[in-house]
Amino acid sequence: MRVRDFVPGDLEKICAFKEKSSEFSFPGKGVDIGIFKRQILRSLGKKRPDSIKVVETDDGSVVAYVRFGIKKTITGEHGSIKHVFVSRDYRGQGLATMLMKEAEAGLRALGLKDIKVVVTKTNEPSMMMCKSLGYREKRAILEKEI
Repeated sequence: MRVRDFVPGDLEKICAFKEKSSEFSFPGKGVDIGIFKRQILRSLGKKRPDSIKVVETDDGSVVAYVRFGIKKTITGEHGSIKHVFVSRDYRGQGLATMLMKEAEAGLRALGLKDIKVVVTKTNEPSMMMCKSLGYREKRAILEKEI
């Protein structure tokens, strides 16, 4: 297996991953893949585009990916890890950790000092992985159905 940069042919596989991950990221809700696809394409066309790294097996299958970039807010710029996904059959092999470290290295190379990642509280494996990499809870996003 190897980590490589995203190529346009990976888009459909990443969209399929997003659909599968909605059970963790958005419990009880679906995702609009059309919007997700447009977000990826738009982010790649920005002046400072997001980066996407994929894990490819020896037979050429894409089994995991991470999307990350720079986010500008009123407090300055910080790194943002926007999505990490590993196919079910490849979980528990350290691929998500490897991709997080790739993202961190990419963001560090851009001169960023802080990285933020949003993880759904019920996604315990992701919460534990992030904490093992030194991420700490600083804020909470509260939701309410109306």
